[in-house]
Amino acid sequence: MKATTIKQTLFVLLSVSLFFSCKKDDKPTPPKGCSIDMASIAGTYKLTALTYAAAGDKDPVDYLPFLDDCDKDNITIFGKDGVYEYKDLGAVCDPSSSEKGVWNLQDKTIVIDGEATGAIESFDCSKLVYSAGGILLPGDKMTMTYTKQ
Repeated sequence: MKATTIKQTLFVLLSVSLFFSCKKDDKPTPPKGCSIDMASIAGTYKLTALTYAAAGDKDPVDYLPFLDDCDKDNITIFGKDGVYEYKDLGAVCDPSSSEKGVWNLQDKTIVIDGEATGAIESFDCSKLVYSAGGILLPGDKMTMTYTKQ
């Protein structure tokens, strides 16, 4: 995968356009002391689920199998200090997709290197779920689930 594509994939994995519905929120309450802030989110994560839905699709497709094997074992580290590191581990891509930069939160949106890249859908202090829209086509939605390591 090209470095540009890897960075776009990272942004996809870290980004989300906000999609809200008007129905009641049936999501479980996060554990006590688990808030959506940089200190709570800080940690090491691995991508454990990735789904994609084109505009109008009701059922998202599992997109994880479409990633190169060398991207499936990578980790992302969000530091409390606002520095992130994407580490190309295990089967290393050629060229390596490792990179570092800065991150922060604006409301419930993750901002990587100054670009709004993802709105958080849920966070329970061990799983971070967010999604991005307009990734491959207008109106599409990619949802990423990262699990704290």
